[in-house]
Amino acid sequence: MLKCLIKKPNNKVHVNSIDEYYAKRKNILFLREMGGFGDILMMRMMFEDIKKKYPHFYINWSIPKGYHSIGTHPYIDEISDSALINKNNFIKLFDLKNACIRHEWKYLTECVTHRSDIWAEHCGMKLENHNMHLSVKEESLIKVKNIMQKYKIFPKSPVILLCPFSAQPAKDLLVSQIEFILNYLYGKNLNCILLHHQINLNLMGKGYPFMCINSFDDVIAAHYLSDATITVDTGHLHCSGGLNKPNLAIFSYVDGYVYCKYYKNTIILQKHRKDGNWDCGPCWNYGACTKTNVINNKPCVSELSDQEIKEKIDLLIHKYL
Repeated sequence: MLKCLIKKPNNKVHVNSIDEYYAKRKNILFLREMGGFGDILMMRMMFEDIKKKYPHFYINWSIPKGYHSIGTHPYIDEISDSALINKNNFIKLFDLKNACIRHEWKYLTECVTHRSDIWAEHCGMKLENHNMHLSVKEESLIKVKNIMQKYKIFPKSPVILLCPFSAQPAKDLLVSQIEFILNYLYGKNLNCILLHHQINLNLMGKGYPFMCINSFDDVIAAHYLSDATITVDTGHLHCSGGLNKPNLAIFSYVDGYVYCKYYKNTIILQKHRKDGNWDCGPCWNYGACTKTNVINNKPCVSELSDQEIKEKIDLLIHKYL
């Protein structure tokens, strides 16, 4: 008769000693192991209310190292690298990775909650303030100001940043729409500078002013130095909105009224809305359009007419410039 010898694993459960518990009794970890420029910016909205309600907490915000350059926060005690953080050093961990996705996919077209509020609710908080507390670095201001000066056609006129591309190509403006915006603003004697983190040889070859910026510090400086922003990219929207700058935000399959609800100087252009002339939008569908099965150049962007864009630009100019 064969006997099976089963070796029991050494699953020792670590129990904090009194000294260990006391040492980390105030340490709270807010963990975000994935990036996303816009999400990182929106997440900054939580910490003022948390710190004011619990001033004795030592707040550690752990995010990917590449986003640390966005800057310090007056209500965060420490910003750490999410790839290296030791979770055992904290009395409480709030993992913020999937909270928004679960919420938005649960409610889809009925989702009306801003992501900062979703994260706060995940932590048991209800926010009253939604301030990012963005800071602008002096070296970036000097660098970007020199670049922008080269592209100003009208030296004494306002500068509008145009951010026509996104990490999701379905949000991108068509080349014809980009050229219409540029030429319309030039006709108003306003400066318009394209901004993206990748070079677009097509537009640059046509002589349009194009700033290719990869540094988050420099992006923040660009929005700080500009007078307004026209954008399809929500990262640029949150950056400009967090600095209280005027925005014209062009939305497709996510809800512009949810994303922009705390940016008082924002004008929204969204063609397809369930309460307007499109029965399925905003659908929150990152894949193919549910109406046309088209993945890129979805009709909620490609069907925007020059007249619709012009009317919103005129409103932006009238209200803020």
